[in-house]
Amino acid sequence: MNIDVTGQKVVSDLSAVGSRHTGEWLVKYMKREVAINGKKHIKNLKTSGADIEKLAKWLATLNAK
Repeated sequence: MNIDVTGQKVVSDLSAVGSRHTGEWLVKYMKREVAINGKKHIKNLKTSGADIEKLAKWLATLNAK
């Protein structure tokens, strides 16, 4: 997570993540197996693989116009 010049937290816009990545890729990213621009997912998610897969499947549907 980044902090902007005003001290506010800057979070990623995930509204179109499904147009850039597949659910399978998102699972790998959330499990810290792949990176974006040389950076792995910030958190080591402490949840089941099934929950990560459900989240990735939902994220893959996001395709903002």
